[in-house]
Amino acid sequence: MEGLKLSGLVSGFDSQSVIDQLIQIERVPQNRLRVEKNTVAKEVAAFESLETKLNALGTAAKDLQESSLYFGRSTALLDPDSLILSATAATNTQVGEYQFVITKLATQTNRSGSTDVAAPISATSDVSGVTVSAMNLTTAITDGFFTVNGSQVTVASTDSLQDVFDAISTATGGAVTATYDPVLDQIDLNSASEVVVGSPNDTSNFLLSSKLFSNGTNSVSSNSSLGTIKLDSSIASSGLAASITNVDGSGNGTITVNGTDIAFNVNDDSLRDLIGRIDASTAEATLSYDSVTDQFTLLNKNTGSFGLAVSESAGGLLEALGVNSTATVTLGDNANFTVNGGGVITSNSNKFDESVHGITGLSVTGKTLGTEKVTVSSDNSSVRAKVDAFITKYNAVQSFIKTNTAITVKADSVTTNVFSSNREVTSVARDLRAEVFASVPSLTGAVKRLQDMGIDFKTDSSELEIADEEAFTDALKDFPDAVATVFTDSTDGVATSMQAFIDGYVASNGILDTQRDLLNERTRKLDEQIIAMERTIEFKTGVLQQSFLQMEIAQSKINQQLQALNNSFQ
Repeated sequence: MEGLKLSGLVSGFDSQSVIDQLIQIERVPQNRLRVEKNTVAKEVAAFESLETKLNALGTAAKDLQESSLYFGRSTALLDPDSLILSATAATNTQVGEYQFVITKLATQTNRSGSTDVAAPISATSDVSGVTVSAMNLTTAITDGFFTVNGSQVTVASTDSLQDVFDAISTATGGAVTATYDPVLDQIDLNSASEVVVGSPNDTSNFLLSSKLFSNGTNSVSSNSSLGTIKLDSSIASSGLAASITNVDGSGNGTITVNGTDIAFNVNDDSLRDLIGRIDASTAEATLSYDSVTDQFTLLNKNTGSFGLAVSESAGGLLEALGVNSTATVTLGDNANFTVNGGGVITSNSNKFDESVHGITGLSVTGKTLGTEKVTVSSDNSSVRAKVDAFITKYNAVQSFIKTNTAITVKADSVTTNVFSSNREVTSVARDLRAEVFASVPSLTGAVKRLQDMGIDFKTDSSELEIADEEAFTDALKDFPDAVATVFTDSTDGVATSMQAFIDGYVASNGILDTQRDLLNERTRKLDEQIIAMERTIEFKTGVLQQSFLQMEIAQSKINQQLQALNNSFQ
């Protein structure tokens, strides 16, 4: 509890004001310590900022230590919009012009299966038992009406196909008859005069699903077989015309494509499952289905004159799909091309890389037949971006040090900054200048240091710039090995030595870490002194308050005695 303050109650003397002034004098040394502590805190914060900027410079220096950076390549085509080929060049590709003449492109070997592998929608011409909804068509028939010779014919999914045929006859007054041919798996519409089918306002897709289209004659037939394969149903119920007999009692079987065994189960797997399984296998082939031709096709993934072998026992799945030994095999072609008028080069692929044409790092992809010129040039964009970043980070460090070590004199006024008297920080700026100005002793040609490639200090400044753009561009173009060495030499390279120099400052227990530890220790001691002084001040404050209180008590007693004396003489 704070002591009771009775300033001047008896004496009328403002003792608290006197105490406050005396304590304020006592706090002068403590306030000096607080100012010093604030100065130290600013110095610690400045060291942290310097470390951040040095770390950023170190990262930029590290980015310049990748030797391949200085040998980047770009490609250009004589016709920028060329459809003949595309080209890329890797690091160290020989700079020059390469004319490609493509006379043949590589293609894939394929096995085109037999057509009409799906079962017909009916085994006989009697379709009275064939329900519209159960017809195995590419697109299911929708309820509604369609038009024949201008008359609307209503169809429902519950109708039999014969019901629909009868409805056609009724709607046209017997002029058009409809029949089904099980051999060709098609619907036929016949009349004594021209048969016209369809109308823009039809609501059922019966004609489209049945592949019936007007042709200007008195006979319209489905333009291809109607039965189709259901890829998402089980293989056993997918609608294949042929039976699969070489499976075990559980429906398990195996086919072999390009020497790779692929298992399936006719009851559990769909044909789409099989297609995915082949695609994911090491057979390097794909299986596809064309619902228009009702035909499966096996295709090698890779181009070139490679075989596409399949095998299974009789009555197998490949036989049912039509892609077994009876399929038509078209062997893939190899690509043929020349480079700069040389001999014909053959490639299994349409990607012509160094393993084919022998030009290190150059990759060309053929698209169409023809002639196109590829120009490989030095690409300096990446190294330029990283050099610019390095210069920016370097200048940020130098600017920060210059600002925080500056001493300004105006008339009789001298203004200092947080590092004005710090020799360690001043030496950072000096040593950084020495690092970027140094040459690489192992180099003896035109480029031995940054200055030789147009990088120099700004006038009257420690900051860098690319002072000579032409010199910089020419150095990268004509002396890429020397430029790379200037930056990346394991002992004297600018980027290498710069990063090592920075690591010495920012590493744990490095120079900055040591300086910061000293400052933190100084802050700790200042805190201890401030706390100790505060205890002393509090003690002195209490003593003064007690002394003045005793004075007031004594004054009160004297007043009482004086009053008593006065009363005794009255």
